[in-house]
Amino acid sequence: MRHRKLALVLAVALSGGLGACETDDGGRSGGEGEGEGVGEGEGEGEGEGEGEGEGEGEGEGEGEGEGEGEGEGEGEGEGEGEGEGEGEGEGAGEVVDPAPDVVEPGEHRCDSGPDSDLETFVLEMGQATTFVLAGVVEGTTGNGTFFLQSNEGQRLAGPIPTTPGVGEFAVTLPLFCGEQLLKAVWPGQDCPLVVVLRLTTSQCVVADLRITVTWDDLGDDWELHLIRPGGRINDDATDCTWTSCIGVSPDWGVLGDPADDPHKDVDDLDAFGPENIWLAGPEAGTYTVLLEHWDSGDPGSDGQVTLNVADDTVMIPIVDLAPQHVRTVARITFPGGVIEVVDEDHDCTGNWEDGCLDDLP
Repeated sequence: MRHRKLALVLAVALSGGLGACETDDGGRSGGEGEGEGVGEGEGEGEGEGEGEGEGEGEGEGEGEGEGEGEGEGEGEGEGEGEGEGEGEGEGAGEVVDPAPDVVEPGEHRCDSGPDSDLETFVLEMGQATTFVLAGVVEGTTGNGTFFLQSNEGQRLAGPIPTTPGVGEFAVTLPLFCGEQLLKAVWPGQDCPLVVVLRLTTSQCVVADLRITVTWDDLGDDWELHLIRPGGRINDDATDCTWTSCIGVSPDWGVLGDPADDPHKDVDDLDAFGPENIWLAGPEAGTYTVLLEHWDSGDPGSDGQVTLNVADDTVMIPIVDLAPQHVRTVARITFPGGVIEVVDEDHDCTGNWEDGCLDDLP
């Protein structure tokens, strides 16, 4: 566990159909403020809410998104070229909506399915860039999954850790700018629970690049890094990560202009994640996405990195990230936002002290 990181942060499957469903869209206002209960993170924002999830079963393989399945080939999906380039490496895929036919805010369940205590489904989030989804779900047979989609089609998905037998859950999620649909899905014995929430942020910044990572329960604190052109890992001036980018930002692009500086608004210290970095107005050049595995997690830990570049979404599977290893995930070149999927592993166990000290990328 990164105790120094903890101090810094403190300071600054789905199976079967829905069957005969009920919809509950009652309302209970959530609290305002930073990261209270369900409903927000940095900035204002209110509320409680629920997210969506993923599950296996329905909607599998539907979704929009780019990339085809796990597509190798060039530019499978939406092609290569501007704002994307997911075809330039093997392993890129799409983020799939697990309940594509369920879009109305509210709780959607069958009589014998799981039930949650979430009650507020439409929220104005103000300038918040994150949302805390928390509550209790009864009758679930496993962890939930969230799915988030903006009006422009950008997507995210990942796990909602849920305490077995108790049903408690709490996860901090990044938000897109503007209106978005958040779904949370939990599996049940007979049918799943799907909760749909409509969130709207205002006076927000549209990011040119957004990077989100989630992982499994075998991982113990994955760390997300965005390296500016010419930079290196764990250099606070050129690496956006937990030491440099939470609550403050390194000065990138035009000196003294905060509009083109990166932000890490979601950080996680143990299993599942997510972690999130966003950047608007990037300077010209090639940015590198890196992952470190801290602590003493399992070397077989898997996860995924989702890149939202302009209006394009690319999901990159991460397989077998061992502790004190660094994975080069992707390079993104601006202008154009061209993505090159990389998947290179580096063993840093011989030069590790509060992170990898090797000269990467």
